Amino acid sequence: MPAALPFTLRISGPDQITRGRVESVQERYAGVARLGDKALHLEWSGKREHTDVKGGSVTTRVEQLPVVRLTIPARSILEATLRHRLWRPHVRLRVTDVSALDGFPAAAATECRLGIAREDRARAVEFLTDLRLLVADAELEAAEDASRAVDDASRDSFPASDPPAFTPLHIGEPGSHPEAGDR
Repeated sequence: MPAALPFTLRISGPDQITRGRVESVQERYAGVARLGDKALHLEWSGKREHTDVKGGSVTTRVEQLPVVRLTIPARSILEATLRHRLWRPHVRLRVTDVSALDGFPAAAATECRLGIAREDRARAVEFLTDLRLLVADAELEAAEDASRAVDDASRDSFPASDPPAFTPLHIGEPGSHPEAGDR
């Protein structure tokens, strides 16, 4: 099992162009994805770069962003796939809960993309295999819990009582049919 899968994100903000002035914002994140007992853990940090072009001068201001952590329960993961783009492979992660990706940069409702270095593609394949096993284990555990709950509820609803008397059927013997009577 790979210990961690490094990923990157790049988000370009809206550029503003006004009377001889251009303002641009770009965010770059580097992070790591780890598998826990019953969850996927994402951790990332980044830099926000403000570039201001005015007249003949260019100023750049870099702001360090804090480390952020996000835990996604394995049961919330719907799909995780590796997409092979020519120069930028990425992992596409889809979840069932809209709030599962709250706070993740560039997440669109129930989907996010983690940029993967080309040299980490094999590691990403192994990581995704382990992630799928983690999700399958979580689904199996949930099914077992549901089955136990149904069993407990049925035991409470239908308490054990004396079983009905068993009357063996003797096929082919005279009088074995209740309506047969004496012939």
